[in-house]
Amino acid sequence: MTVCSHAVTCSNCKVDLQEKPDWMTVDQFCGIFQRNAEAANLAKGWTVPKDCIDYIGDYMTKGLYGGDVWGATLQSTKFARLFPTNPGTWIFQVDQTLLSNVPYYATRQFGALPRNSTDFDLWVQQGKAVAIKSSLDFYNELLCANWRIVLISDRSEKQREATERNLRAAGYSGWTKLILDYQFNTNELRIQQDETAVTGASGEKTIRIENLPDKVDQEKFMFFKLPNPMY
Repeated sequence: MTVCSHAVTCSNCKVDLQEKPDWMTVDQFCGIFQRNAEAANLAKGWTVPKDCIDYIGDYMTKGLYGGDVWGATLQSTKFARLFPTNPGTWIFQVDQTLLSNVPYYATRQFGALPRNSTDFDLWVQQGKAVAIKSSLDFYNELLCANWRIVLISDRSEKQREATERNLRAAGYSGWTKLILDYQFNTNELRIQQDETAVTGASGEKTIRIENLPDKVDQEKFMFFKLPNPMY
């Protein structure tokens, strides 16, 4: 039998990364999980460990999540104000950046149940997502300062009407473009030639603007990551 170290067999080397070690408290385990989720260190198809359902649920619904989003948008606002006379283009992701899907995620045990695209599509069609207040405030400040706003989402093109309807109902307006079917894993965003340079972006999924040196101010561009420990 193959061994993993000295006299320890492989059967003893198996570690269930979804299970809390006996020597670790729930808060320690779930805090470690959350930080690795935010850093995108988890394998594809991961779910929230069952020990962490209450931990993540409390984070999302009892003020900590809202506080972290507020902190990120505060820094975004400070950055945008550095360009009072020369605003450019700001990119926003839609889900968990402008619109909150927390009520939907609550039905999925805050990420403990595998993602269900059919259920999420129904949620999108209902158009019940509310604005994330600090994001809405920042969005409106950019509009007032004449920034060009581009929205991106991996929602499908067939969900355009429902998405636009939900955005308007939540208080958003005045965007220049809504790009759907965006594949975040390509790390590329194609900007039309008539657009101003991209200076900033906000989202819960990390994006990189590549292959567009004439449309991205590489020296000034900043991406502001919003929290999301689910999926």
